[in-house]
Parts: sequence; structure tokens; C-alpha cells
Amino acid sequence: MISVTKIRHKPNPHGCSVFEMYYIMGKFDTEDRVFLLSYDEASKLFKDDGDRTAGPTDYAVSQGCPRYSSGNYVWALRTRGMDTPLVSGVFSTGSFDFYIWSYQYTGIRPAVWIELPEK
Repeated sequence: MISVTKIRHKPNPHGCSVFEMYYIMGKFDTEDRVFLLSYDEASKLFKDDGDRTAGPTDYAVSQGCPRYSSGNYVWALRTRGMDTPLVSGVFSTGSFDFYIWSYQYTGIRPAVWIELPEK
């Protein structure tokens, strides 16, 4: 069964705007079944850059998601970028980026937590 997960909004650990720190932080927490990973979660769940790389599906490419020469794509995180209009994400190389300007050229990599039945 897909679990309902409390999604907490935390500021970017590498810096954020004063607006985010005092107005947004913690005010838009939600509970969801499908969500985007945060920077903290992607850091913990993937051991290195190579583990964070991912390629878009053919459907995603047909909808405008770019596929780089490596076969990978840039995917978005829910952690905000270094300033209010920016978002954070993962480059096609697997490294983190905190200056993504638009979701237009960025794919998503949905996440879920699954509850396994007890034996």
C-alpha cells in the first residue's frame, strides 16, 4: 500500500531568501501519497551522483523533457532554489543544482513510500 507521507517544507540548506525564511517555511506542509524528493532526501537515499542520474521516458521526451547526450535528464526537487523564483534539482550528471530557473526544461521523478505487510 502506498503510504500517506507528511511533506515538510524546509529552506534550502545552501541558502534561501529572507522571504522564504520568514514567510514560507513550514506554512505549506502537506500530506501526500506521491511527491518530489527534497534535497535532504535525495542526499540520503542516493549514495552518489551516479545513483541520482536518470533518463526520461519516451513519453516525457514526447512532452518536451530534454534528453541529454548521456541519455539522462535534469529532474526537479521540491526544495526551493537559492532565491524565490528558483527551484533545486539534479543535473543530468547526478550533481545537485540550486539555480534552476524553470520547470519547463526539467523532468520530475515522483516518489512514494510503500508499506509492506507484516509477515
